[in-house]
Amino acid sequence: MLLFNAASAKVDGGELEVTARPARNFNIRAYATVLRAKYDSFPTAQIFRPLPNGGNGSVSPFDVSGRDMIRAPRFTLGVNFDWSHETSAGVFGIAGNIFHSDRYFWDFENRLTQPAYTMINGDISWSPGPGSQLRLSIYARNLANTVVYSQMTSSATADKAGFDRPRSWGGSASFSF
Repeated sequence: MLLFNAASAKVDGGELEVTARPARNFNIRAYATVLRAKYDSFPTAQIFRPLPNGGNGSVSPFDVSGRDMIRAPRFTLGVNFDWSHETSAGVFGIAGNIFHSDRYFWDFENRLTQPAYTMINGDISWSPGPGSQLRLSIYARNLANTVVYSQMTSSATADKAGFDRPRSWGGSASFSF
């Protein structure tokens, strides 16, 4: 692993978070982040440029001063909610979340990009009663089947990417003790 250190950088931003309980068993949490993260001075960032024909490319220093910092989206927004209802048949619950991220870059040159994306997840659960140690649920992740990179790197031979999970669903059983 190689570590690189910028001569100077500046990060400005803010975050807002709101939690509400509009009803007895209904909770909502919303949050937003605004970020401006730039390299002020980074004249010797090492960048990799693979050749188009697949041969070994070049590794060279590159001045990325003024470019966006890696993995720093300018805007993110999220909303989470959970609701539960007690009945004679047990406690039923519904939970979900929506997360949106602005685009961000994976490399100093700002060539490898994660486009803006929105992730939606949900969960429906049941337990025999309040305070029960057993919980059964069905869930869905990445409902919009959004392509999100878990990692993206550049080397002298190729650009490489790993992906987060596509749309998935399933069930779970948990027991607390």
